[in-house]
Amino acid sequence: MFREKSLVVIAALSLGLVSGVAHADVNFDCTTRALVQYSPGAHWDQLEKNIPQHLGFIAGQLKSGTAQVGGPIVSQTGEPQGGLVIYNTSDTAKALATSAQDPLVTNGVATITAKAWDMCVLK
Repeated sequence: MFREKSLVVIAALSLGLVSGVAHADVNFDCTTRALVQYSPGAHWDQLEKNIPQHLGFIAGQLKSGTAQVGGPIVSQTGEPQGGLVIYNTSDTAKALATSAQDPLVTNGVATITAKAWDMCVLK
């Protein structure tokens, strides 16, 4: 029963049906955030060389409160395949413009796309 209820809640969240309203006996608080996904670019082979500058850039975004969280996407064997950054804004154009300043992007190591994401937590 718990598993079935959990699957219903997960399905509702993924379909955007919960956004800020009560569902069954669980209350969610949802906030739209901009999610930027990094994917391998033309110079992905230069990733290791560019990581120190990238980490400095991301650390600056986190310290300033511009970004909330971020991290790599890795394969089952631990190989980097890209990354995600969640910004403290719902403005995807603004998040994309910010990430466009990342050395990974300016050096052609990674490409970026932005999407709106409803971040939901239990109340």
